[in-house]
Amino acid sequence: MGNISVNKLGGISLIVGPVLALIFYLIGPGGSLNGNIDPSDGQAFVSELSSNTAFAVISAILVSMGLITLFHGVSVIVRESGDALTGFGLKFILLAVVGWVASQGIFIAIANSSDAGTVYAAAQGMSSISAVNASIGFIALSLGLSGKDYINTIFAYIVALVSLVGLVAAVVGALDSSQLQNVGIVAGICYLIWTIWAILIGKDLMSRD
Repeated sequence: MGNISVNKLGGISLIVGPVLALIFYLIGPGGSLNGNIDPSDGQAFVSELSSNTAFAVISAILVSMGLITLFHGVSVIVRESGDALTGFGLKFILLAVVGWVASQGIFIAIANSSDAGTVYAAAQGMSSISAVNASIGFIALSLGLSGKDYINTIFAYIVALVSLVGLVAAVVGALDSSQLQNVGIVAGICYLIWTIWAILIGKDLMSRD
């Protein structure tokens, strides 16, 4: 592994990173596959995290690892593309990952406390602005890569459109916290599309090594 190439590691990161983050986001306490708690109900979410402290901590760590791994893969493909628009998008994706990772750290703090309503609200605010940044980042990234001969142009445009929908949903969620559960559904679909696209790009990147 010491001599693994940049392309191979970048491809692996694009495949493993988003999948790891998605799985533990879904099965973590309060996630869609584990309680499916309305994120606008801060008290219920805090209670769920506090009653499943160990798994909440593990899930937060693995979600963070997945997001950071995804970012590495994106940075490799952006560097290879040499495109101004993809470089612009990378900055937004970086800030999104930083925000999401920070919010996972807050969730760990919440999991170790039975009274953290205000802190939970801060974490949700951080997640909302991260979703806005991620959506802008993927719009720029997909449009920047759409003209490359190794990228499926139609799929890139689909990703751009889906990201635009995600951006609108994220802004709605930031403006009205009562809509967070509906926004979460839209965000989940967006992230799934991003994951599929990342896997396809990752496989291509590895094959070109």
